[in-house]
Amino acid sequence: METPALNQHCKVWAKPKPYTTYEWVEELPKLFRDENLEAVTSDRHVVGDQYRGIWGQSNLAGYVDLVEENVEGVGNAGDMRQIVKVLEAEMKKGASFNTTFMCVGGKRA
Repeated sequence: METPALNQHCKVWAKPKPYTTYEWVEELPKLFRDENLEAVTSDRHVVGDQYRGIWGQSNLAGYVDLVEENVEGVGNAGDMRQIVKVLEAEMKKGASFNTTFMCVGGKRA
C-alpha cells in the first residue's frame, strides 16, 4: 500500500524543529536528579498494536492545533489540511506508525 501522507507525517516529526530538541527526553533521569528526585525506574514503551488507531487519530488532532497556531516548520495550513485528509484515508485502510515513549518514575531523594 502506498502511503504518501504517512511518509510526509513521519518526515515532519522525524527530527526536531530548529527551535527545539528531543534531547530532554533522553535526559529525563538526569533532570530528575537535578531536581533532587531519585529516578527509581526508566523504561521505553512502544505503542501497542491495539492503540495505533487512537494514537494516529490523536496525531491528526494535533496537526489541527499546529496548523491553527501556524507553528514554524510544520507547513502551511492548506498543505497540512490536504495531508491530514489523505492521512485519514490511509489510516482507514490500515496504515499506522509507531512511537516509543520514555517513562521515568521517581521519588524525592
